[in-house]
Amino acid sequence: IQKVGVMRREAVSRLDISSHILGTTDKHEKIIPTSSDADSRYQIEENGFPSIELLPSLMYHRVMVLESRLKDAEKMIQHKEGRVKELEAVLGEANLVKDGSDGDLQSLGKMLNEWEMEIERLFMDKIEAETRYFVVNEANNEVRSLIEGELPLVEAHKVLLEEQRQMLNKLKEAEEHALLLKSRAEELENACVNLSATERDLKVRSNVSKFTLYCFIQLILFFLALKFLFFQSSPYSPGVVPT
Repeated sequence: IQKVGVMRREAVSRLDISSHILGTTDKHEKIIPTSSDADSRYQIEENGFPSIELLPSLMYHRVMVLESRLKDAEKMIQHKEGRVKELEAVLGEANLVKDGSDGDLQSLGKMLNEWEMEIERLFMDKIEAETRYFVVNEANNEVRSLIEGELPLVEAHKVLLEEQRQMLNKLKEAEEHALLLKSRAEELENACVNLSATERDLKVRSNVSKFTLYCFIQLILFFLALKFLFFQSSPYSPGVVPT
């Protein structure tokens, strides 16, 4: 009875309601849900608490685990009952043999003692399995009731997540538009730089052209002045005509 009580407390502590809500399992079991979404906000946090949108899948997984344990407990009980029936049949045959022959009393007594101990052990195992079955069945019912109670909250949270996802999409579109405007501004800035360089080049060419034209005019005037001087100093030039 003490062992059954301890087992009951341990099972209840392992199957606490908070552990079902958080989607945790026994110490030898770890649920790691997967998701195709790349956003890290939909994954399980480092401290082991899943986000609320994963609660249905985690609870469903927990229910499946509990149902598998129920099936295992039922199989164990059936196996123990079959074993007990076999041992009872063997004991019945041994009693018949004991009534028929007195030469093997010691060996038969020893075998009977061993079989009785085996039957007692099997009965204890059967009681333990039935207790586990009861505890797991109760925990399974609690999980199902929790799932039914948490579904409206999960649905409301899904709606909120959908609105947040839409806002994030709008924000992403605004960021993309801002990046596009920034790239266009950079292109315009580069075009302005190119125009400034072209303007400086044109100014330099204009200055060079002006300087070249000025030098050419000066050279022409210089040649005209030389020609006039040579013409004045030439003996073939006509005399000065008085006015």
